[in-house]
Amino acid sequence: MLAPLTGVLAGIAALVSLVVLLRVWKPRDSGSGWASLKVGNAGQAQGDSTPRARHSAIEVAHAWAPYALLVVCVLLWGYKPLQAQFNRVSIAIAWPGLHNTIQRMPPVVAKPSLYAASYNFNWLATSGTGCLFAAILGAIVAGLKPRQLARTVGRTARQLALAELTLAAVLGWHS
Repeated sequence: MLAPLTGVLAGIAALVSLVVLLRVWKPRDSGSGWASLKVGNAGQAQGDSTPRARHSAIEVAHAWAPYALLVVCVLLWGYKPLQAQFNRVSIAIAWPGLHNTIQRMPPVVAKPSLYAASYNFNWLATSGTGCLFAAILGAIVAGLKPRQLARTVGRTARQLALAELTLAAVLGWHS
């Protein structure tokens, strides 16, 4: 439980540090577009007559809700008693042609025994399932319709397809 919490707290600390830094330090304009972020008067960009939008605390909380849901889901999925409950619906798959067909012999094991080649598909206990639940809950909180969510997931999958293929190839090549 401590490892995910450490990562979450580190991420939150980085976000808070960045907000504090940008409240205190203002970079000089070097043609990089930072001039539009410099504040002349409170609520007004330098050289701009229209006031900048101010967001209420409710709007800010609503915008951060998907991230908060992700944090909560990741922490819940890392909680050992909850993982034990999730593992109760795991699916054990005995590999045909391999399960209990190979005999392990000494000196690898103390006495001859059959090799149980089974895969435990714990689909609910994995952190990816927690992230999926967080994404669905975040879409509900954000007010996305199911069709909008499906379109967004499809576009994201297309954008990440080459990166995922590359990652799979590298992992497959090195294993």
